[in-house]
Amino acid sequence: MYYSQSESNYFIRGSKMKLNVIGYKRIKGDKSKAGNPYDIPNIFGAAPVELSSTDKMQVTGKGFEPVEIPYDASVFPTDDFDKLPFPCVVELVMDSRPRFGKFESIAVGFSVLKG
Repeated sequence: MYYSQSESNYFIRGSKMKLNVIGYKRIKGDKSKAGNPYDIPNIFGAAPVELSSTDKMQVTGKGFEPVEIPYDASVFPTDDFDKLPFPCVVELVMDSRPRFGKFESIAVGFSVLKG
């Protein structure tokens, strides 16, 4: 199963997905003196181009497209990513969380796959 950026593709809690990971980035800080902290951790990968066709639209392509997946830094630390030999293939454990009135997919764990 691969990550989809379409709103109609929600992951079932604990579902797994294979991804070619090319890196990660985590932005942490505090917006104000009053204490408004933020933490934005993301995984970057290359997923196969999603092809689809409807009566009104057709998506064609070949190869890979970039994907950005948020991960839960409270579940697995960023230090775990520092040990990875990028690029690498991982199996992500997915969940969903509410964000701005919608649900978004989030990675809550991973394991490195061989080959």
